[in-house]
Formats: sequence, structure tokens, C-alpha cells
Amino acid sequence: MSTERIEYFDSLRGLAALAVLIGHYFGGYGTPTPLITLLSKTPFGMCNDGFAAVSLFFVLSGLVLSLKYFKRGQASFSLSQEVVPYSLGRIARIYLPFLAVLFISAFLKYRVSHVMNTFPPQAGDLTYLWGTPDTVSSFLKQTFLFRSPFASPYRIIPQDWTLTTEINLSLCIPMLVAIAFQSSAALGLFTFLIIAFLGTHGFLFHFTLGIFIAQYFTTIQTWVREQSIVIKTLLLILAIVFYSYRTTRFAIPEMVRPSFKESWIWYVNGCGSAILIMLAMGIKRFQTLLHLPWLTFLGKISYSFYLLHYAVIFCFTPRWLLFLQHFGSLSFNVANICGLIGTIIASVLVSILSYYAIEVPSIQWGRSMAQRFRQRKS
Repeated sequence: MSTERIEYFDSLRGLAALAVLIGHYFGGYGTPTPLITLLSKTPFGMCNDGFAAVSLFFVLSGLVLSLKYFKRGQASFSLSQEVVPYSLGRIARIYLPFLAVLFISAFLKYRVSHVMNTFPPQAGDLTYLWGTPDTVSSFLKQTFLFRSPFASPYRIIPQDWTLTTEINLSLCIPMLVAIAFQSSAALGLFTFLIIAFLGTHGFLFHFTLGIFIAQYFTTIQTWVREQSIVIKTLLLILAIVFYSYRTTRFAIPEMVRPSFKESWIWYVNGCGSAILIMLAMGIKRFQTLLHLPWLTFLGKISYSFYLLHYAVIFCFTPRWLLFLQHFGSLSFNVANICGLIGTIIASVLVSILSYYAIEVPSIQWGRSMAQRFRQRKS
């Protein structure tokens, strides 16, 4: 198995981050009229389904973070040797860029952002998320990614709940990998017991799915490649239906529609994410599409894109929409789409700066600390 970075996974992550931005933009400025039905009752809803995107993030995290351990071809796994350097690298990768963006966003919230008379008008989340002052206590909790059932929903980085989950569960990866080395069945049973009886959030399921894919990477890849075009097509349809089930379920007659709880839809999304990833692993044409330069680059900067897009929507987008009004009376749909395009471009530009100024130094520092620890141990 190659040890090189798998770029098509980055591309999937980039597309997921883009879907999150689109969902948040439409949530704040409304959905263009021709797209309402398309995005609310068909598989195209995955294009702005931020919840499904989060499921994909977590399955990818479980896969990518554990893959290196299975690549080595070793028969056993030393938890004591891996857990500290891994944790140092992970905290540096996730927490340090978050902390930097949090302080930048706090400055923008109090110095740059305010509700403007735009067209389309600001609505929904945009009218209150950054309109509530932060107390010292709430800001400190945000800096440590602390969330409780009673935590204020008015966060400076509103999507930081996913980072709390990501860092908590990703730090468990060495332990989960150690269990997987003993027995895949043991890992599956452990995950079930933890979720069912200890009340741990179900996103552990997504990480475990990713670890299973990593453990059997070559086997899965070979199996997918050997399937007929009919089987691959059926798998793709199944993946799309599961991944977009939050919207596609409304196209199923209510009498035959499974009555899933909202929480169970996360599991369905997770299964859809896993199938999509496995298809990307085994279908060359899918990989070719995901290797488009702009997609791999978007994947490269996807974490900064994910962290900063709300700040762009709060601070840049209103001014961009006001600027567009100078070109005459635009229809709602035209102004909305132009606003979205401008928001995406601006988010990419600030994400490039963030990636090289914040992410890369954080990654390098984490690697350096992990290397120092390994040298001390040896």
C-alpha cells in the first residue's frame, strides 16, 4: 500500500467544506427560487447539506488518521509509543489554527461586522449569531472548545461544536486502532457498547467506520475495482440516497418512509459517506474527477475554509451585496447567486492566507514536538 498522501480524500473534504458554506449562506440569505425544490427534496440537497458534510468529515478523519498505522504492515500496535506524539500532532493541527481564527473572528465581530440593509436581506442565523455580546466566561469556554448542554448557541465560530467532537474523538484514534489490531469485531462491539450504554455521542460510529476502511483498505479497493458497472452504479445510488437522506426522505411516500429519529439520520449519513469513500478508492474515473487541480487545492485549504467561511459571510458578504446594488436593480435570484459566488471566492482567498500563515506553521510545530518526544523515548 502506498504511503503517499491520498489527494482524492482531500478533494472530498474540500467539497464537504464547500457544501457547509453553501448551506450557511442560503440559511442567511435565502435559497434561490428555482433551487428550493431541487435542494429540499432531491439528492442535489447534498450540495448544501452541512450535516451530511460533517458526517463525511468524521468518517474521513477516522480513515486518514488510522491509515498510517495499518500501512506499516506491522502485526501489533504499541499504544504507549504512539499516543503522545500522535496527540501532540493532532492538537497542533486542530486546536492551534482554531485558536488563531477564534481571535481573528472575535476582532471582526466587534470591529467589522454589523447588520446591513442588503438585498437579499440578512435573515435567520445572520441576525443573531454575532449580535449577542460574549461574556468573559463564554469566551474562555470557546477558547477551550468547551461545550455543555446549557452552553450558549451564540458562538463566535458557530460550527465549533464539530471541532469539539473532532478533537475529542480523534484523540481516541490510537486506542481504537489498538483494539482493531486485536480484533475488528472487538472494535465494533466496543463502539456499540460505548454508544448504547455510556451515552457517548454517535459520531464514534463514524470514526470507527473510517478505521474499518483503513484496516481493510487494499481489500476494499480491490473488491470495488473488480465489480461490474451495474454493481458500481447501484452502490453509487445507495451512497447518494444514504448521504442525502436528510432531504431525499421527503421524496419517499410517508407510508413507506422509515420513521428514523433525527439522531439516526446521522448514522445513515455516515454509511453513505463510507460508501462514497470506498467508491472513490476503487473507481478510477471518480479519482480522476477528484484529482482536478482546483478540487485538490480546495481540499488542501479546507480546514481554514471551514473555520473562516462564517466570518466571511458576516463581514464580506453584506458589503459585496451592497456593492452589487450599484449595478442596478437585480432580481433576488441573480443577486443571491452573485452573492454566493463572491462569498466563495473571498473565502478561498482568506483561506489561502490562513493556510500558509497559520496552518502550515502549526503542522510543522506539531511534527517537531512529536519528533522530539520520540527522540527522548529512544
